[in-house]
Amino acid sequence: MRGVRLPQEGPTVLVTGGTGFIGRRVVPRLAAAGWRVWLLSRGTPSELPAGVSVCEVDLFDQPRVRQVVAELAALPSRPGETQPRNSGLHALHLAWEATPGVFWKSPANLDWLAASVNLLRAFADAGGSRFVGVGTCAEYAWNHADGTCHETHTPRTPATLYGRCKLAFAEVAETFCRDRGLWFAWGRVFAPYGPGEPPQKLVGAILNDLLAGRPTRCSDGTQWRDYLHVDDLAAALEQLLGSPLAGTLNLASGQPVRVADLVRLAGEVCGRPDLVRLGDLTSPPGDPPRLLADVSRLREELNWRPAIPLEEGLRQSAAWWRQHLVDRPG
Repeated sequence: MRGVRLPQEGPTVLVTGGTGFIGRRVVPRLAAAGWRVWLLSRGTPSELPAGVSVCEVDLFDQPRVRQVVAELAALPSRPGETQPRNSGLHALHLAWEATPGVFWKSPANLDWLAASVNLLRAFADAGGSRFVGVGTCAEYAWNHADGTCHETHTPRTPATLYGRCKLAFAEVAETFCRDRGLWFAWGRVFAPYGPGEPPQKLVGAILNDLLAGRPTRCSDGTQWRDYLHVDDLAAALEQLLGSPLAGTLNLASGQPVRVADLVRLAGEVCGRPDLVRLGDLTSPPGDPPRLLADVSRLREELNWRPAIPLEEGLRQSAAWWRQHLVDRPG
């Protein structure tokens, strides 16, 4: 390929969605850990960590994706070598429609399902070895039993197009990879938050309001959720990518919190508990009262636990928002 520089020595990983909320935290971590990272992206970020290169490609352009993946897999292991490095090629697939308020029902989910299948086939045909995809708690039935989701025991009957397309890809990919002799892992993410979170998401919206001196209007907050700091999520994905673990596992903190308690804690962290307005809004239709994760597999098989407590995570997020306040409708 013209104009590319080979990343540092180490295992090679192709990353999609590397400029998104989660990707921006995963990519530097992978590079620092010695991975040779190739971002498959529509554009080139203004700053790249050492060990990271970009290949500009539209993931919806299926022939171009197949060409690019084959070319990257055929690059030599190190400058001056002639042998390709595809025998240890990994992929971390983060890219998907994620626009707040849009992604649940967007027809673009169908496009991402097709693009993801094409990417996986290209990866397999290029001799890739391990493919890790990122799913969602929306793949589960939301109003079952006590609301705790287990990877195999909980019904997987998504209520949204987003959840159905994610689940469809996970199921097809797992079977395809088994048949082709590839390692496949799928991480179902619950409620990530942290610096860089979109202001339309709950934690981002609350902190942005409080720090701007605006009342933050919420429902009564009786819902229970599992929030995971984005840096902890990035650490879990890095560990999963480098492990031999296969199949699906929940990526969550395993530390349930009532939404009302999270909102009150955010008020205290920002020094504006007076601006918290619990009960001003009604919960959206179908909003599950409990959406929690069984993290037994994450803890026992991946041997991973989060490192950032909720209060510390909110403080980090608040520090970020102080530099990035945006106007939001009341």
